[in-house]
Amino acid sequence: MKHLLILLLFLLTLAGCTRPGADAPLCDELQRAEALMYPHPDSALHILQTMDIPGDELNRATWALFTTQAKYKLYQSQSDSLINIALPYFMQHGDAQRKALALYYRAALYNEEKKVEEAQDFYLKAAEEVENTEDYQLGHLIYAGLWNVYGYRNLTDYALEAAQKALEYAKKGNDNKQIISSLAYIARINYKNKNRQVAIDYYTKAINLAKEKKEYKQLYGLTSEIAAVYNRVKDYRSALFYIQNAIQLQNQNSLGASEQLFLTIGRIYKNLNMQDSAYFYFNKALGSDNLYTLHNAHIEIYDILYKKQQYKDAILNLDKAWIYNDSITKLDKSRTLIEMQEKYDQQKVKDEAAMEIRLQKQRTQIYIGIIIVVVLLAGIYARHRYRQRIARLAEAEDRIDTLIRMLEEAQAVPTDSPAAPQDDAFVKRILLQQLGLIRLVAGTPTAQNQALLRRIAEISNDQVSVDSLILWPDLYSMIDRLYNGFYTRLITRFGTLLTEKEVQTCCLLCAGFTTKEIAVITQQTSGTVYVRKTSIRRKMGAEEGADIVGVVRNM
Repeated sequence: MKHLLILLLFLLTLAGCTRPGADAPLCDELQRAEALMYPHPDSALHILQTMDIPGDELNRATWALFTTQAKYKLYQSQSDSLINIALPYFMQHGDAQRKALALYYRAALYNEEKKVEEAQDFYLKAAEEVENTEDYQLGHLIYAGLWNVYGYRNLTDYALEAAQKALEYAKKGNDNKQIISSLAYIARINYKNKNRQVAIDYYTKAINLAKEKKEYKQLYGLTSEIAAVYNRVKDYRSALFYIQNAIQLQNQNSLGASEQLFLTIGRIYKNLNMQDSAYFYFNKALGSDNLYTLHNAHIEIYDILYKKQQYKDAILNLDKAWIYNDSITKLDKSRTLIEMQEKYDQQKVKDEAAMEIRLQKQRTQIYIGIIIVVVLLAGIYARHRYRQRIARLAEAEDRIDTLIRMLEEAQAVPTDSPAAPQDDAFVKRILLQQLGLIRLVAGTPTAQNQALLRRIAEISNDQVSVDSLILWPDLYSMIDRLYNGFYTRLITRFGTLLTEKEVQTCCLLCAGFTTKEIAVITQQTSGTVYVRKTSIRRKMGAEEGADIVGVVRNM
């Protein structure tokens, strides 16, 4: 007993150590990749792509999740194959942080595919899980994703709540970049809600924090945005101030040229009626490779030249604008066609899946119908066979009763000689003696004589052929002696017309056998005997129902 308990404890311990999702450590490569993920996602991806894909479930699922994360951070296109490996595993075995991370990237990939409803659903699930963690950076990213989805769907109140939650998580994580981004999210939603002053206030907070923390890339983007906002609200001086700051930041920090920025500053100068400065920046915007920027820049240049009555150059720019407009139209049509094709392909896949489900359902219904029909037919056949069996048993019992009754009648005749030659029982006795029944009677009552009963059952069930037992020539001679030459008269008049079975039937009828008794003796059904009697009457030229024996006797 003691050894059994030790063995059970060992097995339980072993099971606990080897169960899926146990607290097994990540391999070294995955630990290094995780440490580099936020600051250097490119280095993390290099580690993940050069390592061997792990064999165990935990490390393989983690590798798939981290690879998805690194590619997303580096804006690399990817399918959902890896996240579909990671998500099911961590939803079953992972802690709240891993669940939230997997759900977030599932939502992010849906968002890239513009499946905003699916993205929203997974962002919300991720938000529930991240509440149980202290991963504040992830919490900010999740609510930033929700802000993006709600804004896309024009659910501005929900978008504002999501932006405020993103700011809350950014502050908890003390992440300046995320705080600046969250302030910008709040500013954009307020501007969309036409709360322009509130929007400008949040832009200003974000700009000041970016200056303080020297986050120049974010500062450049924010100053460009607020300049566009001021331009739309017709505060052109403020717009010019911020756009000049943006250009200065661009030059000082080597942030790269932005022809879109030149287009914006040109419009500001145009609104300030500083046409030469506007013309200068519109021409700089022509260095863009963006069709929309080129189209808009030529339109603005055309407008300035037209007002200056430089019609020839104005027309040239208008023509170029129309050329780019044609290209834009074609591009828009191509995008529309691509989107329509994607929607068609998606719908086709859905329709094919639905069709397969319908076909499978129909096949299942057909199979069930076939099974029901087979079962019903089998039931009908079984019932038919059962009724046949019951009928055969009843018929066998009836035959047995008939034989027993005939035996009892035959036993009433003396054994030494026929005292009454006309007594039909004497013929029955002789016939039953030939069948081997009389010799089995030894003073035992029929109901208790097992040997006799077996013999009777064998005859009634056709297990013994009566043709091999009955000596018909002897019976014919006896019929002649007992019934005034009945057999001779029958053969003389109808011998060429009647078959042997019909002759036997006529002789048995003459000896007083009933239809049922004839059926038992000749091992036929009563119906067969009735048919044979009808045939005999027809051959004799007698009417239906006429007495066959009487017809022969009256000849």
